[in-house]
Amino acid sequence: SGNTALYLNGSSLASNAKTYGRSLRNIGVLGQLKSSGPADLSSRQYAFYSIGQGLTSTNVSNFNTCVTTFQTTLGRNV
Repeated sequence: SGNTALYLNGSSLASNAKTYGRSLRNIGVLGQLKSSGPADLSSRQYAFYSIGQGLTSTNVSNFNTCVTTFQTTLGRNV
């Protein structure tokens, strides 16, 4: 079993507790992964994204602060 959480800029958008088996799956960013390959690709630009496991809400908040500080240091001011 496990919990899935979605965050945007350190704020929780959604969460879901499910029972599921682990599997090796491809993850699509900026589009969908279909059996025929990438599809519905987006032209949007992202300064940063992260996919991870095992972070608490406090960890997510701290990680967001670090990423924002880093991006600002690079002059990206996201």
